[in-house]
Amino acid sequence: MNLTTLMDVPADAAISYELYADRALELSIGRNSGSSGIGLVQGVSLALGEEAVTRLIDKLTEGLHEIRAETGR
Repeated sequence: MNLTTLMDVPADAAISYELYADRALELSIGRNSGSSGIGLVQGVSLALGEEAVTRLIDKLTEGLHEIRAETGR
């Protein structure tokens, strides 16, 4: 199954994680919907093993370097 979701993540989005007994990590990124007033959250959670966490960090670091290279930072 292929599932792709695009979510604009603002700079102040909540980012958290929870470590489970089987050493899997749940990474959650979200934000309040704001318009409903009933506390709904828009977000995504990823369940990752150690290898997937390492690969994710590597890709995010690679992307950050590219962003900084383009902005001169």
